[in-house]
Amino acid sequence: MALVVVLAGIVAMLVALLSGSSDSNSDNPAQAGNRKDIEPVAPIDPQDATGKKPSITDQPVDPGDPFAVSFGESGLRKVTFRVTGNGAVNFSVSYRDRKGDDKRQITGSYSKTRKVRGRYPLVAVAVQLPPKLPGGASRASCSVTIDGVEIDKKTTTRAGYLLFCVA
Repeated sequence: MALVVVLAGIVAMLVALLSGSSDSNSDNPAQAGNRKDIEPVAPIDPQDATGKKPSITDQPVDPGDPFAVSFGESGLRKVTFRVTGNGAVNFSVSYRDRKGDDKRQITGSYSKTRKVRGRYPLVAVAVQLPPKLPGGASRASCSVTIDGVEIDKKTTTRAGYLLFCVA
């Protein structure tokens, strides 16, 4: 008997949910197509305010390029990067203006300061501890300072992995 009562209750709830209200001004979203007080949405015009059709950029954004997307105001900034290690460390540096890009292996520390024009990010530094070799570092770090403010600083102790400082 209890099973019949439970089944009857479930059927009653389903009927109530499916039937909804017959009022045309109901707040039921399923009935929104029947409402007379809602204006239909106009299709989006594919032309912008100047009358020109929008175009896709010639080259898609490369997720591996730290300079593919930029932000902030463009300007001339004083950029300093520093790489340190307690032995031999590989590093590569790239600038937004693509001038002075460099790849090296250093022992100890290395830093360079130069002016870079553009929007952020302005510099990307990749650091790698070489595989465990005699004279190879067991710890390396990189930092980037822009206009006297340290923006990024990271350290690694994992040989073979890349460490990035981007600012």
